[in-house]
Amino acid sequence: MSSSDVFEEWTAYARKKALYARDIDLDSIEKGVQSKIVAVTGIRRSGKSSVLMLLLQKLVNEGKKAGYVNVEDSRLNGTEHVLDDALKWFGDDGYLLLDEVTSAHDWQGWLARNHELLKGKLKLVVSSSRKNLIVPNKPLRGRMLSVEMFPLSFKEFLSFKKIEVEKTTVGRGKLEKAFSEYLKYGGFPEVVLTDGETDKVRILNSYFK
Repeated sequence: MSSSDVFEEWTAYARKKALYARDIDLDSIEKGVQSKIVAVTGIRRSGKSSVLMLLLQKLVNEGKKAGYVNVEDSRLNGTEHVLDDALKWFGDDGYLLLDEVTSAHDWQGWLARNHELLKGKLKLVVSSSRKNLIVPNKPLRGRMLSVEMFPLSFKEFLSFKKIEVEKTTVGRGKLEKAFSEYLKYGGFPEVVLTDGETDKVRILNSYFK
């Protein structure tokens, strides 16, 4: 499978994937990326990839050209010029969303260079959990806006669990039970959507090993 095939596959997947809404302003990201590179940061498994996919779906629904690439895909391993390949595939205009961009060779230089050369045409939204995206080195200083992702808030937790706030005795009981679960297991999306204490603990342990 060629790099272009991998890019096409990821974009098609992101366009169709059923996702839960997050309490994040996608309009603000779309506005910010008109002049800056937008970096979606945060700890692993907090929902960065989902936000990029939600943004892609929004842009496509608005009739705008957008592509999504998972730079960490193992099929792209050993491809030193994966970002150049992605640009050749996508073209030099539109919204290019690069998930886990820090996995790529010379990613900082590539972002700085193409943001400058294609300013006003190519809009770049990137993600990573690595510190060097949160605090970029000199080539990217002044070129980047950061949007930090966190695990689910309790409001988002209730939305994911499809629990409505009801001002009744039964409703308060459901809310208290939900809050107890939230305090015990936290708000990582995958954990929230997993049933069973054993599986929740197993997933949490895998995050922090």
